[in-house]
Amino acid sequence: MPHTRRSVAILVLVFAATALLAAANTGILWAGVQEPFQQAPAPPPGGPDGRGGRGGPGGPGGQSVFGPELFELDLTVEQLQQVKAIRDEARTSATPYRELLRRAQKELNALVASDKFDQSAARSLAETEGKGMTEIRVINARADAAIYQILTADQRTALEQSRRRKPPAR
Repeated sequence: MPHTRRSVAILVLVFAATALLAAANTGILWAGVQEPFQQAPAPPPGGPDGRGGRGGPGGPGGQSVFGPELFELDLTVEQLQQVKAIRDEARTSATPYRELLRRAQKELNALVASDKFDQSAARSLAETEGKGMTEIRVINARADAAIYQILTADQRTALEQSRRRKPPAR
């Protein structure tokens, strides 16, 4: 019987320590932020291999001008909610174009693997990809402009200073 109590006590301590570590890690990333933003934002959509897709965050062609430095600006809960809503809307708006890119890539792969390569079909698929990537870039630029507008003057200054300290992206 004493061994059972000891085992239960050890399990309770391990569970409590795990919960405390998880809470501490979340608190470090989101210090001072209340629910529902106690966890990091969802990763950008990407392929099954875990990559964010061509163009970086946001999927193919969808590079956002805002990186992690956006969350170093002490955003208010209201600002975080607005950023999430803006990004969700952009992701939803870009979904048909991401699907268009996936279909065009699949067709291009099939064309490459076929017995006879059709250059005009390949060119048409490449143009389709270009148009889809252009639309995604415009959607994300519009979202970034909306996010920039919700920042205070101090946050904009801090963002620019943060960008100057970091090396330019490849």
